[in-house]
Amino acid sequence: MNKALALSTSVNLEEQARILKYIKKYPSKEGKKAKNAYILSVIITLLIIFLVMIPLCIYNLKNIDNIANSKDFPNGATKEVSGHISLYEDTFWYTDSSNKYEFDLDEYTSDTTFEKGEIIFIYLDDNNNVVSIAHRQDEGKKVVTGALQMFIIPIILLLLHAFIGRKTYSKYWYLYVQWYRREIEPNIYKDNYDEIIKDKKFYDVTRKVKDLTQEEKKIYYSTIIKYIFLNTCFLLLIGLIIYIAIKFDINPNNGIFIAIITIFILIFYVLITKCEDKIEQVKNDKEN
Repeated sequence: MNKALALSTSVNLEEQARILKYIKKYPSKEGKKAKNAYILSVIITLLIIFLVMIPLCIYNLKNIDNIANSKDFPNGATKEVSGHISLYEDTFWYTDSSNKYEFDLDEYTSDTTFEKGEIIFIYLDDNNNVVSIAHRQDEGKKVVTGALQMFIIPIILLLLHAFIGRKTYSKYWYLYVQWYRREIEPNIYKDNYDEIIKDKKFYDVTRKVKDLTQEEKKIYYSTIIKYIFLNTCFLLLIGLIIYIAIKFDINPNNGIFIAIITIFILIFYVLITKCEDKIEQVKNDKEN
């Protein structure tokens, strides 16, 4: 996810460590408030992860496993396989040990709601004779709903935590970070570093949107729109990927599938992070 989801700021872990070290070395009332705000933000993030995200993952993975291993078979059936409705003929088929077994659809069901290419359940007896077939829609909806819960709910909570925290309980941390970047960080590698920073006092370096120039406002609002668009696309595409995985019966442990998801997340991470950095740059640049 983006940096706001990490700790409700646009700060990487290395920079966080530097700022906390500075606060410890040069204690101040503002620094103490910033550190407390940081600790509170971390605690809330961990609570969301351990009290919401992990329990949701455990619950839904168990639920998905129960659906996959359900033994509620029709009379005469002793096992279940995943099959497909043919795309161009009125047949259905499944594969076993690289062999394809195909059957006439009309001989096993009068249900006319099966769609071309649909993935179905095929119930077999001990001799591998087809007993009946069934839609996977109900199970698929449960799996999709569970998967969405695992991803969407924690992400929404973390986004709300990032947005609300920056305006309220982690505000001092956010302001202190901006001040540190402006007043301290540029001097870190200078020979007379201690002399330069000894009289530095915290102040609010951020500017309100109304104080920006017309050109800066144009950049700021266009970047905000792009930021919202990218986050919306990210959430929608997560849902789309889950739907495709269910629709085409893709194994979520498949290496290629995992690689595609990883690349997808990294691309959006870079794009969203660039937007965040641009927004902060516009609001925090020194006025000419």
